[in-house]
Amino acid sequence: MNKKNLQLDDIDKTIIKTLSSDSRKSSRQLASELGVSHQTVLSRIRQLEKAGVIKQYTLVVDFDKVGFPVKTMTLIEAGKLGDTGFRKIEEYLKSEPCFISASQLDGTFDLYVVGVFRDQKEAKEKLLELRNVLSKHVDLKSFKNHAIWQTIKHTHSVNISLDE
Repeated sequence: MNKKNLQLDDIDKTIIKTLSSDSRKSSRQLASELGVSHQTVLSRIRQLEKAGVIKQYTLVVDFDKVGFPVKTMTLIEAGKLGDTGFRKIEEYLKSEPCFISASQLDGTFDLYVVGVFRDQKEAKEKLLELRNVLSKHVDLKSFKNHAIWQTIKHTHSVNISLDE
């Protein structure tokens, strides 16, 4: 498997799809399902990790059930977003555990941030802090907060076709 010209065969695709929906599945179980050796599965997983296809193994948490019922989505229009300012914002977002997702966008808005909080007071404080950090590093044009009432879909599993 070459990083520059990544060619995934059916075994690789099945490993990716299976682990994305159940990262606890053992390599022995995968080998049995695929009809290949345990060593083949381990080797393929190591290759996929080395190529950066598999970045981490994770789980999906129900934030309501663990005490974070307040969820927000913030759309940010940053005006001119230089590399230095963006790196500072990126560092801040990565360091704050309450912000569980952040993406740079193309279009009307420049950033999309999802946060989870214990209560509205914490949400207000952290979003104000985020706004202040943004204001220090960019020409902040728009900062639009939205409460998330219900998450309809949130997944890291690969349910799309990996075939070309």
